[in-house]
Amino acid sequence: MAFRTHVGRSLNLTMGPNRLIIGLTAVTAIAALAVMITGGIAEVWVAPFLVFLTWALVREIDPDHDWTALAAAFFAGLWVMVGQETLSVMALLGLMMAARLVLNSTGRRPLNTDLMALVILGSAVAFTPTGWVAGFGLAVAIYIDDRLSPEPRARAVLAAALAALGASAVATLTGALPETLPAIRPLLTVVIGIVALTGIIREPIQPLSVTDSRDHRLLEPRRLHASRGLVGIVLFLSALLNGPAALGLVPALVGYALGLVAEGLDRLGRRHG
Repeated sequence: MAFRTHVGRSLNLTMGPNRLIIGLTAVTAIAALAVMITGGIAEVWVAPFLVFLTWALVREIDPDHDWTALAAAFFAGLWVMVGQETLSVMALLGLMMAARLVLNSTGRRPLNTDLMALVILGSAVAFTPTGWVAGFGLAVAIYIDDRLSPEPRARAVLAAALAALGASAVATLTGALPETLPAIRPLLTVVIGIVALTGIIREPIQPLSVTDSRDHRLLEPRRLHASRGLVGIVLFLSALLNGPAALGLVPALVGYALGLVAEGLDRLGRRHG
């Protein structure tokens, strides 16, 4: 039975980049299984999930370039396979959905059932520090999406409030948040802050990609700007809360930075074209 949703996106396998990410995810899954069987790093089971979700996240914050998402996904796979720190899969899923909601890449407003599902997701991801920030970010995304829509709805504001409360409740009950701020990684935190600030203060050029809706509207620059800003803030706050484990943010940071670089090249090309 097919479920009707306005925030989910299908994967068109007639498109080369989509086939490439499926192939990369499959290869990563096989490699992770081989490592686990040979007695290697048990945590590598998350590798294929992080590969796919990193790709999906970067596609939302850099919709005009396929290579940035694929490069970030490949890097994420290598990062996990060599035993580096990783993000919670659920936290990355929540962050990706927050970016998608603000960008409105589907071109449709969330259904009531979508809002209910987003509230549940925002609460469910909050059992880790990054998960709480991502869950709260998803609540903010629901509100931003509603404010940027032609006709704001009270139900969306209610859903945003419930998601924020749910995420905070789960984080409290599971002890996800540290009682005192952990020792941060200064260089990584500064780099994340600079990259995030660049995404916030630099307005994007007009995207050439279109929404999934039937009218195939061009994506809105203001929504892309807001999406990047939200993701950047979540990454920075996560770096502050995760301490040494903030290394798990590196693949997402790489994808974020690649998106900004790719757009910068496009900006130069349009200026001199």
